[in-house]
Amino acid sequence: MMSNTKKVFVRELHEIIRVRRSRTLRMHCADCMSDEDFLTLDETVECLRIGTREILRRVEANDIHAADTANGRMLICSKSLSGNAVSNGEKYEEH
Repeated sequence: MMSNTKKVFVRELHEIIRVRRSRTLRMHCADCMSDEDFLTLDETVECLRIGTREILRRVEANDIHAADTANGRMLICSKSLSGNAVSNGEKYEEH
């Protein structure tokens, strides 16, 4: 059973993605092996409520999936946030 904290996180993540869908870039995530919505680093900070440095650490650890655009911007796979991201010691999973 998912705790209330986890339910709120997943609901908030889906709301952020829904609201920003017009600005969200859909592209192929090599780690998920599927087309997914990608968020900017700032949007990811807002979703997870952790700092940029921690997100970058998790990207390096492959806990969060990332891709670079042609102009060098890092984008974060939203599926990896809802399915695999670890925040404040808790693992968030969709059920």
